[in-house]
Amino acid sequence: MTSEATPNEWRVLLLPPTLRDAEALGKVLAEARVATDVCANLAALAAEVARGAGAVVVSEEALHGGAGDLAAQVRDQPVWSDLPIVVLSRSGAESPSLARGVA
Repeated sequence: MTSEATPNEWRVLLLPPTLRDAEALGKVLAEARVATDVCANLAALAAEVARGAGAVVVSEEALHGGAGDLAAQVRDQPVWSDLPIVVLSRSGAESPSLARGVA
């Protein structure tokens, strides 16, 4: 038996630091024919993950607002799930929370 992915399971969910970043990421992904949805906040992102997603791109800054809902959705993924989550962050000393491994 094979299962087919729903359209939601192919899309990339975006919660970048700025609207300008969302537009730039959306444009790059659209050129590659990848469907994207921009989420306004972590709660909206968590709700969209529950509906299905192929990947998540989220800013480090957004995670500082409390990522409990998103963490719960990730925890509730099936054991076979391979949902990639890409965290956009500043590099080096500019990103002390990631350097410590805490977001």
